[in-house]
Amino acid sequence: DVDGNGSISEDELRGVIRSVCPQFADEQIHALFEAADWNKDGAVDYSEFLMFLWNGKGKRGAWPKTAVEALQAVFNRFDEDLNGLLSPSEFTNLMQNMLPSRSSDFEAADIDCSGALDFDEFMRHWTAAAGSLGFEAGLFDEAAAMFHCFAKKGELDRHGLLEVLHNIFPTHCEENEEIVDAEFAAVDGDGSSGISFT
Repeated sequence: DVDGNGSISEDELRGVIRSVCPQFADEQIHALFEAADWNKDGAVDYSEFLMFLWNGKGKRGAWPKTAVEALQAVFNRFDEDLNGLLSPSEFTNLMQNMLPSRSSDFEAADIDCSGALDFDEFMRHWTAAAGSLGFEAGLFDEAAAMFHCFAKKGELDRHGLLEVLHNIFPTHCEENEEIVDAEFAAVDGDGSSGISFT
């Protein structure tokens, strides 16, 4: 980013590559730039640059747009103060719900030691920990919509959880009735008699 504008132009990329590998043809440099410029705006911003480096192949298809959007949806749902960053407690809450074995990794994930994670840092950590982006946004959004449909005052009570179970397993209503108390107790970790979305 020679001019310091926050992104890399094709000319800036060409200059760096030519200084290191003078044998690169213009067509090769253009192909690299095109592969890194995911949104096709003629510039490679920091997020695009990291995604280009991480996918290892230099192909847009290596990380489907829907997978990135799914991870962004998870990030946004756990960003309680909506500031675009995950605090240590927000990160821990997210990871306890999505990847519990890595819930104490905040310091490792906080690459710039700022005390908060932006989406790029989170995505890098997630892919290092999970190996892939790992799920579809639609499934996460469907779970959120179902929760909010049956929740009262932002929480599910025992009856709300039973309704969710009936919707997910409609042919097992008798079994749902038998297990709802145990399932509710297992999920209501703080004993508040209500289950929040997270």
